[in-house]
Amino acid sequence: MKFFKTCCINHILPFFILCLLFTGFITLYQPTKINNDGTGSINLQYFTKAASIPESKIIGSFAFTEPLVEDYFNSTNTEVKNVKFDHDVNDSVTYVTVNIDFKDISKLNMAKGFSNITASLSKNDSGMIFNYAVLKDTANAKLLTRLTYEFTFEGDIISTNGHKKESNTAAFVKMGSDLISDSYFNVVFKEKTKNKMCGTLGIELPMVLFWGMYLSHKIRKSKKSKIV
Repeated sequence: MKFFKTCCINHILPFFILCLLFTGFITLYQPTKINNDGTGSINLQYFTKAASIPESKIIGSFAFTEPLVEDYFNSTNTEVKNVKFDHDVNDSVTYVTVNIDFKDISKLNMAKGFSNITASLSKNDSGMIFNYAVLKDTANAKLLTRLTYEFTFEGDIISTNGHKKESNTAAFVKMGSDLISDSYFNVVFKEKTKNKMCGTLGIELPMVLFWGMYLSHKIRKSKKSKIV
């Protein structure tokens, strides 16, 4: 429950726990880190009122046992690295945290749990272009209260239709009712490249050192010859 005991616990969580007491709906928080090559990781987090979890341990696209979580989020493109369940006896809420690595953000929907997602990452003269769409999902629209997506990139953000939370992080917030239609998120960000100076030095420095040692050796040898 660490992510709920940080900045959100005093502001967002009490409101949604109140909602859960009356609705049993699910709240989703999905921070994602994306590298320039399309690889990255997701720290998927969701919670709901424990009493609303059925015997099947599945609510819409959300699983509440480790085998089911792995079934929903493992694929040839994604790998579940860790699954954690927490239950707060005071508010009777079950929290799920799933750490997922992916090879290609554009193939995220190969996993059953991301089947309603389309994503792409490309490059043009403006910078790196990231597009992410949550497609119409009327079934989950009735189950979700709030969906928060955060995307962190290697380079700084140039523009986005979301909220620029940090220089390289964009956030998008949707309500469950928004899933009655497609939702589109886009970000343009700078491509972070390796320091050219460092790259040049990495190649040239050994050569400089070599020739320096060679010339030093020649000078010492020349001085010895003169003495003799």
